[in-house]
Amino acid sequence: MPEVLFSDYCTSWLEQQKGKIRPASYAKYNVIVEKHIRPELGNCQLSELSIDLVEHLEKKKTLQEKLSARTVRSILIVLRSILDYIQKETGYDFSSIQMPYPPLRREKNRPCLLMSRSVFFNFWSLIWMTANLAYSCL
Repeated sequence: MPEVLFSDYCTSWLEQQKGKIRPASYAKYNVIVEKHIRPELGNCQLSELSIDLVEHLEKKKTLQEKLSARTVRSILIVLRSILDYIQKETGYDFSSIQMPYPPLRREKNRPCLLMSRSVFFNFWSLIWMTANLAYSCL
């Protein structure tokens, strides 16, 4: 009897997710599986899945397709979830496959504004008082 392909487990995982998550999240997961994961790994048998294949997927998406680190990270998060699902369903051990998550980098042109909660509330309190004062002067 031939081994079940990874693609079949992708379908099962998506069906399982359908009842648990919002439709928008399901649509995103479906696109990730159909566009990025299934074409690369779908024809593999479970015994063929390895860290080398996952690293190849990550490098292809990052270097060849020039996807952002955030997109590649999303793909790998979905892949990790599918592998965990397979492990739970079959007992097949994928613990040796560590995801090569790319580091997230902040865009150069986006300023990073950090403020404490107290500064945030003081700022908005000042805005609120100024608005009320201006309104009361009318």
